[in-house]
Amino acid sequence: HSAQEMIYCLDRLLSLPEVFHRIERELDAPESSLEDVARLISNDPALSTRLLHVANSAMFGFPSRITTVTRAVQLLGLRQVRDLSLAILVTSTFGDPGAEGFDARAYWRASVLRAVASTDLARSSGMAEPERLFLLGLLADIGHMVMYLTIPDEARFAEQRAIATHQPLHVSERQIIGCDYGEVGAALLSQWRLPDSFARAVASQFEPRLAGNGAREASIIYLANQIALADREGRTSSEIIEDCDPSVWELTSLEPSEISSIRASAELGLAAALAVFFPR
Repeated sequence: HSAQEMIYCLDRLLSLPEVFHRIERELDAPESSLEDVARLISNDPALSTRLLHVANSAMFGFPSRITTVTRAVQLLGLRQVRDLSLAILVTSTFGDPGAEGFDARAYWRASVLRAVASTDLARSSGMAEPERLFLLGLLADIGHMVMYLTIPDEARFAEQRAIATHQPLHVSERQIIGCDYGEVGAALLSQWRLPDSFARAVASQFEPRLAGNGAREASIIYLANQIALADREGRTSSEIIEDCDPSVWELTSLEPSEISSIRASAELGLAAALAVFFPR
């Protein structure tokens, strides 16, 4: 199977709610304004309520309460509002895709932890707008959802094979399926017209050096993956460091000694982030 084949067989994931496409068109318009984007979001009560909830959360820590979408857009900026709107719509629309054998609760817990860890890693590495890495971390594993919705038997077999042979999951997927979940996720992000650097980072999250100008983002996702995997398997931060590709430290300007505190911060912020994106 190819990544493109899988996403094009899945109209459900390709078809985001219409409000997102309206926001996209507005942002692409030469005369786009904060007021017009705020109006579009305000016309969707569910999205506007969730956006205000996110804007007032500890993720951003604004000193005073934000009560209007217009104010949220002014403070967050158009690009951040677009990213948050997509994160809200993806988690609300595909929170439980109903795929056979797909553990939605475990999947989103790991995805949100990766998203929080990506933000903390980006901030520690000195990246501008580190909050943008939240969306990238949240969607880095979405290729797995696509696989379970299109080829569930092969997706499960690849996971079982990886466990039995003690090899990385993406290697097992390439052998059995013909592509890995990073490639599938990257194809979907490109279809959703996210920045090219995001798609490259997701495709190269196992080998960040191959991501070109997205290598720094890919390295952050690589490290966030290690934190999420360690959380799931009960591994220590020292074990994370031992297993890491040495090149990620140079690409991120991070020191191995920082991983323990970044992991602790991400795990501390996990519950709050889950409550924001999965209020029920």
